[in-house]
Amino acid sequence: MSKSPFHMEPHQALRRSGALGALMDEYERSATELKERIALLPLSSYTELLAEGVQLRGLGSIRIAVLQVIDRGFQIANLIRRRFGMQEFTHGMRAETPELAAMSLNAMLACTEGALAEHWDLDEAELGTIQISAPWGTDYSLEQLLEHAIVLILRQCRIVDHYLEQMQDRRGRE
Repeated sequence: MSKSPFHMEPHQALRRSGALGALMDEYERSATELKERIALLPLSSYTELLAEGVQLRGLGSIRIAVLQVIDRGFQIANLIRRRFGMQEFTHGMRAETPELAAMSLNAMLACTEGALAEHWDLDEAELGTIQISAPWGTDYSLEQLLEHAIVLILRQCRIVDHYLEQMQDRRGRE
C-alpha cells in the first residue's frame, strides 16, 4: 500500500541536530502545515480564482500560491547548492492538484536537505558568515535565507486559512 503524498513521518522534536537542523525541521514543519491545508480543498477550490481581498500580491488561486512556494523553494535550494559548490537541481515539479503539489513540496524539501547534508554541524556563528546573494537583490546569511523560505510558506498557509474560513462562511449562509 503506497503512502499518500500528504503523508510525512510523525514529526519528532529536534529531529536534526544543531542550529541548521532546527531550521530545516521548521521548514519541513511549515511545508507539512501547507500540505495539510491544501489536502482539505476540493480540486475546484484549489484552482478557483480567489477574491481580491484574499489575494497576496496578485496570486490568483491557491494553486498559483503553492506553485510560487515550490518554485521559490527550489530556487533557494539551488542558491544553497551553488554556494556549497554542488550541482544545481532542475525541477519539473507540478502543482495542478493538491496531490501533485504535496509531492513537489516533498521533493523541494529533499533537494534542500540534500544541499545541507554535509553541513549539519555548523554552529550559529558559522551560519551567519555564510553569505548568499539572491537574484531578487537581497543578500542573506544561510540562516536568513532559510528563515525567508519558512516565512514564505507560512504566508501561503494564511491565505489558505482565510480561504477555508470564507468557504465555511458561505456554507453557513446557504
